[in-house]
Amino acid sequence: MKEVNELAAFEKQDTALHKTGELYGLLIADLAARIAQCPEDSVQYSVLVDQQEQYQTQQRHLHQMNTQQLAQRSQQLAEQVKARYTA
Repeated sequence: MKEVNELAAFEKQDTALHKTGELYGLLIADLAARIAQCPEDSVQYSVLVDQQEQYQTQQRHLHQMNTQQLAQRSQQLAEQVKARYTA
């Protein structure tokens, strides 16, 4: 009876170790896949950063153009008002 219990305990332990080994195998495979994906993610992140920088540059340029246009328009209106009241 003692041998049967020992054999059953050994089988349980062996099954648990086998399942643990399978789990570790899956975790290692998942980690390897994630590591392999890192360069791709890094490239995608770099592209997004570049796009964000380009967008910000465009926004600054548009703001500068709008400011210049507003200054020109204000100057034109001031000249029109001056011409109207000095004529």
